[in-house]
Amino acid sequence: MTDREIALRAICDTFVPGAGAFPSASALGVPRILRSEVVALGRPALVAELDQFLDTIESPALNLALTGRAVRFSSLTHADRERYLKRWATSPISLKRKAFQVAKRLTLLYAYGADGSPYSTAAGYTPPQLDAPAAPSLTMSVARAGDTIEADVCVIGSGAGGGVVAAELARAAKHVVVLERAAPRLEPDFDGRELAGYAALFVDRGIATTTDRAIALLAGSALGGGTIVNWNTSLRIPAAVQEEWRAAGIDDLAPHYDAVAARIDVDTDESERNGANAALER
Repeated sequence: MTDREIALRAICDTFVPGAGAFPSASALGVPRILRSEVVALGRPALVAELDQFLDTIESPALNLALTGRAVRFSSLTHADRERYLKRWATSPISLKRKAFQVAKRLTLLYAYGADGSPYSTAAGYTPPQLDAPAAPSLTMSVARAGDTIEADVCVIGSGAGGGVVAAELARAAKHVVVLERAAPRLEPDFDGRELAGYAALFVDRGIATTTDRAIALLAGSALGGGTIVNWNTSLRIPAAVQEEWRAAGIDDLAPHYDAVAARIDVDTDESERNGANAALER
């Protein structure tokens, strides 16, 4: 095991040490998953950033300069490792704060999201019961350099905007081509696994963040865009707002609401409530 692997294992086990029936992060394979997911992004700069972090905390010389103790992070007791990481979390040095946020967020994501994780089970999560997939109704192909595709209209993006525009144009007898950067995944490809879903259906495999790494950014990157990973409550605008819009010359929205409701199958059936919402209802 390399020094970097040892350091990453120590970091992950500091966040998820395990106890009793609950395994440590390393026992769940979190360090391996974490590194492989960062590598899978295909951005060498991010891998280098991770390696720099691991080299820093595992270097006795650098730790002597940073903390006054010439030790490896992995050689510290669990309590000392916690104190070490907490100092990084509140450090005036932005790189330290970034490193802490990334390590914490990814360790917890992969510990709770791992297939069969006892942590997700203890939190009350049960895998969804999936309906039988519908037969695919789309014709798709992978475009390659040099291909020539003829169409009346080319729509870029298949999300809530592009998908609707493409459908309306097709209904108007136009030959439409929709370009989507994400891999073509259809209903039979959805198996309900948490981490596989993040990797396949979200931007940056579900681990995108703001530049300072402080805020996670969950955005769909799939055939269907954000409509694949989001759900919504569909409400019509209040009467007072309708009156204001009517005064501005925007009137007769009802047919458009009806068309949207029919397209996305708006109904009054309610999804199963989670624990928090069930408590609010009581």
